[in-house]
Amino acid sequence: MSMQAENNLALAELEDFPTPVRPGRGRKRERNQEKKIGKRYLPEGKVPSKACTHFDNRCEGRQIGQEDVQGNFSICFLWQEPGHFSFGVTMASPSMSSSSQSEDDLLMNVYTSEEEITHSSDDASDTENENGNGDDIDVEDGIWTSIMGEDAGPQDIPFIAVPGPHHAPPPEADPVDYTNLFFTYGLINLMVRQTNLYSDQWVRANRQYLIHKPHSRVHQWIKGGHVSSQEMRAFLAVLFNMNLNPKHVKESYWDSTNKSQEMPWFLQRFNRDRFSLITKFLHFANNADAAGEGHTLYKTYKVQPIVDHFNNRFKHYFPPYKNIAIDESMVGFKGRLPHLRQFMPNKRHARFGVKVWCLCDSSTRYMYSFEIFKGANDPDDRHEHGATYALVMRMMMAANLLRMGYHLGLDNYFTSPKLLFDIFQGHTPATGTVRKNRKGLPKSIINAKLEKKEVAERRKGNLLCVAYKDNTRQPILLSTYAKGGFMDTTNSKGKTRNLPKIIVEYNKAMGGVDLSDARLYKYLTERRTIKWTHKFAFSLFGRALLNAFILYQKNTCDVPKKTRYQFYVSVVEDMIDDFRPPHKVIRKRRSHEEIRAANQLEPIIEPPLNPAQPGPSPCKLVKLDVGKRRDCAHNHTERVRSSYECPTCNVGLCPLCFAGYHARRRRDQQ
Repeated sequence: MSMQAENNLALAELEDFPTPVRPGRGRKRERNQEKKIGKRYLPEGKVPSKACTHFDNRCEGRQIGQEDVQGNFSICFLWQEPGHFSFGVTMASPSMSSSSQSEDDLLMNVYTSEEEITHSSDDASDTENENGNGDDIDVEDGIWTSIMGEDAGPQDIPFIAVPGPHHAPPPEADPVDYTNLFFTYGLINLMVRQTNLYSDQWVRANRQYLIHKPHSRVHQWIKGGHVSSQEMRAFLAVLFNMNLNPKHVKESYWDSTNKSQEMPWFLQRFNRDRFSLITKFLHFANNADAAGEGHTLYKTYKVQPIVDHFNNRFKHYFPPYKNIAIDESMVGFKGRLPHLRQFMPNKRHARFGVKVWCLCDSSTRYMYSFEIFKGANDPDDRHEHGATYALVMRMMMAANLLRMGYHLGLDNYFTSPKLLFDIFQGHTPATGTVRKNRKGLPKSIINAKLEKKEVAERRKGNLLCVAYKDNTRQPILLSTYAKGGFMDTTNSKGKTRNLPKIIVEYNKAMGGVDLSDARLYKYLTERRTIKWTHKFAFSLFGRALLNAFILYQKNTCDVPKKTRYQFYVSVVEDMIDDFRPPHKVIRKRRSHEEIRAANQLEPIIEPPLNPAQPGPSPCKLVKLDVGKRRDCAHNHTERVRSSYECPTCNVGLCPLCFAGYHARRRRDQQ
């Protein structure tokens, strides 16, 4: 090998130059002149990006012909061409840079030397050692290199999991059998036990309120007794049927006044007030066992029992197929929830609410596991590599999906070179978009100025980094699964497109959570609630029913298979079965005269207020017109409104306060 070739190879093996030192006024003029000189010798169609000298691992814009420590001269020009970046280098001995060789002759050797370097056996001229944040140390050992020719790709990891239905019912089973896998008797008994316990606690704590509210619905609960397991299953069936028949107001399902809105099924199968009372007292955990502030479960203890239940059941019956994804989902809630409520402006369905991290199968949209986001100060997310790194690792380990060969899809909130390197060590390749400020990205990718449909690719071991300009956007992707290069793909409309392989693999792996949400919202009627636990639980019930349908589709032998709507209708009818409400539901409507007569209470005979005037007192309790109320005149610590009055005294009175008020008045007059 000649001296010049050795110098070229040694120069190419140097690490890529860091950010140049800002030159002074004189140097800036000289550097501009160097760029102008070099532009005359650029190949046709290539645009100069910058000129520099990078011997001694520095780039300070030295003059042409400056001598380095080995007595050689060097100049480098970096240019851009369609699809990738290249640079040329020339080096000459001091004898070559004498007056006999002009400056133009020196520059003409640039591309000859560049060709020698790029075709060397180790492609050393395209190596880079650069981080997106300007650090000198990479996240992992190794350097970023350009891809020359066909990309060999990362190390192949076989997929050894057995996906699909596990422990499922027989193929001829009914839809309700699949639903019972998730809505087990253990879950129903938990809901019954905690609901009855909370109702007792509420009644004891609000006795004084109930005394002054004789017409409160809670009196019906006390009279009707606790909820039973059969009634709780019927309650869930009514809830699922509401999702199939959405209405704006819950009470309108029991509307018998307007014939156009009447729904006989609800009138015959469940009492309206009873449904409202079960919803009011619905509970999943004992308040007396609440986790203390600072505990990991302090913010979610009210729903943690059903979170644990459904997580275990989801993972037990359906291991996912190869492509999986981790992403966020939102359960809409605009009430007061300072420790959990999040705001995500890009979520069309719910911008405010509880954020849930979901791990879904990208091909079937089956939710495999999930976790509630507890805020930025969650102690579980404290990790030296960041909260997103800790979250992905924690969810993958909790789901037992590592070392199975799964292909994980991530968005730019999670993806980083460190995460993809480490999770690849767990035999789990991943693909995802990445933000430019992540540590460890090559600068040539971050700063790439690409034309439409152009791509810039770099590889470091098993990790591939790609920037691709598609119309107006230029995303950056990382992958330990995809290879470099392009491939033809056909979209849902039958149109063929030529896309980078990494984008094709990303589209296969990503989107499972968003598409699962879209299917969920089709049959999920969300109403405003005061308690976030109800909103979260009803959303989780809908997710479990969707998982049951996916399991049915993959396991049943029905020909033809039931549609999702038919599946849900069958579940509703079988869950409510022969349940009938213990109380009369359909009542005969009373006439207006009967209502007025019932409102007139029997006159209460009172002794005369003035003893000098014999005879009974004319005071009596009279019901006011419908919609009218007056303040009760008797002693109350708080304001109490009553639908009754004493016309003689011209004051509003509660039925229980009538005698006490007049007794006090007699004492005052005496």
